[in-house]
Amino acid sequence: MRRCKGSLLLAVLLSISFSISRAGAQVDRITIAAGTDEDHALQAITSEQDNQKKLAMYQDFVQKFSSNPQAVAYGNWQISQTYQASGDLSKALDYGDKALAGSPRDLDILVSQANIAQQAKNNSKLMDYVAKGGGVCQSIAKQPKPEGMSDDNFAEKVSQDKASVQSSCEFLETMGVNVISSETDAKARMADIDQFTNGFPDSKYQETVSSLALESLSQLKDNARLVAYGEKILAATQTLSRRYYFWRILTPTIRNPAVQPRRSATLRKRLRWRKPMLRMPTSLGNWPPAPLTARSDGLTSNRKRPHQRYPSLKLLRGCSRGRTTSSMPAPSMVLGSLMLNRTN
Repeated sequence: MRRCKGSLLLAVLLSISFSISRAGAQVDRITIAAGTDEDHALQAITSEQDNQKKLAMYQDFVQKFSSNPQAVAYGNWQISQTYQASGDLSKALDYGDKALAGSPRDLDILVSQANIAQQAKNNSKLMDYVAKGGGVCQSIAKQPKPEGMSDDNFAEKVSQDKASVQSSCEFLETMGVNVISSETDAKARMADIDQFTNGFPDSKYQETVSSLALESLSQLKDNARLVAYGEKILAATQTLSRRYYFWRILTPTIRNPAVQPRRSATLRKRLRWRKPMLRMPTSLGNWPPAPLTARSDGLTSNRKRPHQRYPSLKLLRGCSRGRTTSSMPAPSMVLGSLMLNRTN
């Protein structure tokens, strides 16, 4: 009778601690206390070498400790991995989903499920796990500060929490981008992009994803959504080369009379280049170039090297040799200005 009361008390305490961990920390972690009945049962299962017997023992474990949510989640997760090892990926996904139902914010289970979905070539399920995992990763920085904790200690705690799950988050993020890049159907690719963006709104692959989104919307001929999406990414894009890339994609759309006039005008304004930033400090000198002069062999020549005919190109010549000054712009700025002058 005492043992039954002790087991019941342990189950209640584990359930309470599990609820607290889900409310406080933003990442679920399954823990089985040492010395408990669950711990002894898992040790017996681990020592079993036959996979079929081990599978049956895990199923008995789940039924026996059905009142312990963490034990059930862990048992289903182990059953999922056993089915994965045997090649039954469908059952592996099913039992993994049961594990996630008991521990929905456990990144270890999400990564395991993503691996199984990739093996099964089930990109739809894979993107579901990527989006859920991204939400967990993003929630770490948004966790509430415990009462009585100083700002410095809280910042250190958040930093440690991020570091502990960094590899899992990067793995899911990379898998999501790979799925998007390999998708050939524009409609399905755009749905994947929406899921990925919800999970990883500040992804380090955001420019790549944005480019694929613009291409997908162009293929779908969804001009209204293309313009709206273009407004959003141009507002967040500071790299001039990337703005020019997006500009080339969006220009045919904003010239389309079917696009709403207000959105088109707004996008044109966003697409304006900051020309004062790109102006060269000096003029291009002698432009157009000097006429060609006849040579004795019948050919023609300007008798001057390029940097002599165009004084401004000395800037580029100096940059290429490592001689830079405070008044000398970067080569990319000079080339950008040349390109804009040519297009204008």
